[in-house]
This record gives sequence, structure tokens and C-alpha cells, in this order.
Amino acid sequence: MLFGYECQKCHKRFDADFPIGKATRMAPCPFCKGTGKRVYEGTSIAVKINGHTSMSSTFGEQMKKRNTEAAHRMKDRKPPKLVGYDYGGGKVVEAR
Repeated sequence: MLFGYECQKCHKRFDADFPIGKATRMAPCPFCKGTGKRVYEGTSIAVKINGHTSMSSTFGEQMKKRNTEAAHRMKDRKPPKLVGYDYGGGKVVEAR
């Protein structure tokens, strides 16, 4: 599996191939032989629409958009007033 690194000397980015779970924090730079530090990046999601693939949005951006939309929908909702909780059946009783 490829892992991303950035050289601390020449600041170029490169990938290094390691087995899953065996990647190191540092790797030798193939350009200047300096030390590269591992870079953690968001996961890209490929979206295929009408035969065309788009890699423009990352998972984090999509989750932020979904959370914003959910917060907008929930802002006018009021939680129900609870009268009691039935521990035996697990039912929540709402006030009317």
C-alpha cells in the first residue's frame, strides 16, 4: 500500500510502498536522500456520473456538508418532554 511522505530537506512529496500496518513515520527521500516525514491526508472519493469520474471532493468535505445540513434541519426541532422511562420495555413516554 502506498503512503505519502514529504521530505524535510527538499520539501518534495513522494510515496513509499509498505505492507498495511508496517508503514514507518520516516522514509528516505528518493530525490535528495534526505529524511521524509509521513503525511496524513484525507481520503478521496471517486464519484462516477454519466461515465465521468470526479475526484474533487474528499470524504471530510462531504461529511462537513452533511453535518451542516443536518444541523440546519434540527435547529427548529424541540426535544419531546419526557414524563418517564420504562426500564422493563425500554419505552420513552412523551408528555401530551
